[in-house]
Amino acid sequence: MHFSEPYKTDYLFYQTRSELPFIDRAEGVYLYDHTGKKYLDGCSGAINTNIGHGNPRILQAIAEQARKVFFSYRTQFENEPAHRLAAKLVHGSAEHLTKVFYVSSGSEAIESAMKLARQYYFNRGQKSRYQFISRTPSYHGSTLGALSLTSSAQLELPFRPMLK
Repeated sequence: MHFSEPYKTDYLFYQTRSELPFIDRAEGVYLYDHTGKKYLDGCSGAINTNIGHGNPRILQAIAEQARKVFFSYRTQFENEPAHRLAAKLVHGSAEHLTKVFYVSSGSEAIESAMKLARQYYFNRGQKSRYQFISRTPSYHGSTLGALSLTSSAQLELPFRPMLK
């Protein structure tokens, strides 16, 4: 099998300058680079493809939904798939967990959890409770709030003055 060199530019911004494998395709739990080398996808695209790549049921569901509507923003519109998924999540959770709040990324989930915790104590009159504890080493995301809990120097060091 012959593999050509990948189309590569200098237009993408990365926090590090290290050369990474150039992924050409994926199937199931494996990624393949442009030379055909196979990798077990241990990070699952930052945990968003844990069902595997190219899953026929998922591809079919995506295509069916995309034909109807691809996206509608939650603060402006509602939709049936969002309600169906919320019901499944609530029914599969502990009894006291009765609401779902959708976000677009892990970083946004961390930010939302931080804001929710802060809002809770603020509303209870405990306005001095605003600090969070996290472990070292840790990674919680790339937004400023998530970085404030992260302890990965290459990611958060340049932003430390902004995070305190």
